[in-house]
Amino acid sequence: MPHDVGALTDGGGSTAWASYCGGCKHWRGGGRCAAFPDGVPDAILECLADHRKPYPGDGGILYDGDPQLVEEMLRRRREWDRSVQRWRGEKGASPGL
Repeated sequence: MPHDVGALTDGGGSTAWASYCGGCKHWRGGGRCAAFPDGVPDAILECLADHRKPYPGDGGILYDGDPQLVEEMLRRRREWDRSVQRWRGEKGASPGL
């Protein structure tokens, strides 16, 4: 992916998904952007929130980039969550997340 995105891992070193933040014109790198100069909230970085919609503390600055990137990252997060739920159901335990 050509954007500066924060890759998230499953705890074992495997990449699970990446944030869509790097595709936004407001992204500054290092987990910061114009909307969140002190650090983007985890819910956005971890694709649990869609920042094309207002989010507390964003000062009215929303994601401004390729909407398809956001859709893809949110889709990947939903798939990840489903796979973790399936794993927990099969193993009867938590994968350490």
